[in-house]
Amino acid sequence: MHRLHRIVLTSLVLVSGGATVAALGAEPSGGSYRVTETFHVGGVGGWDYLTVDSEHHLLFIPRSTHTMVLDATTGKTVADIPGQKRNHGVALVPRAGRGFISDGDDASVVVFDLKTYQVLGKLKAKEDADGIIYDAATNKVLLVCGDAGVLIPISPDVDPVLARPSRASNWAANRNSSPSTAGAAPTSISSTRIKWLSSI
Repeated sequence: MHRLHRIVLTSLVLVSGGATVAALGAEPSGGSYRVTETFHVGGVGGWDYLTVDSEHHLLFIPRSTHTMVLDATTGKTVADIPGQKRNHGVALVPRAGRGFISDGDDASVVVFDLKTYQVLGKLKAKEDADGIIYDAATNKVLLVCGDAGVLIPISPDVDPVLARPSRASNWAANRNSSPSTAGAAPTSISSTRIKWLSSI
């Protein structure tokens, strides 16, 4: 799979009519898709999934050991964030001025500044830190750790230097039960097939 990703990423193709270009500000073309631009990205590393910053017209591309930031209009590299082992995705929290990169092999989340792209620190998570999104309703970054089978809510303003590894709390639940109402479990998540951990 990673080999295929490397091949595909040699040319990044943007299509119109769907969520990607709509997020970038382009008008959808009646639901049909067409190629509007091809970026020859190149560089080292595979990739998993992209994140779009629609306000600033940026693309965040995790490349295994580093994360590229591209101008979504020109395809030129704006920044390159180092320091990952096998990254997966990026969550953006504009109100906090921060971004969060999941790193599966390191079981961690890299926190960086959205203006300078400087790494602010790293949060210890659980095995196979993978899917990551920002949930505005709860004001939490939600991190899925596949191999560990857990979902970890992260406060956007967490101190990445002082933060400690999350521990199972008194509202942790096993895979066959729902999270208890004790603690601050995100109310927008209702899955009963995940194990909840204390917030970071």
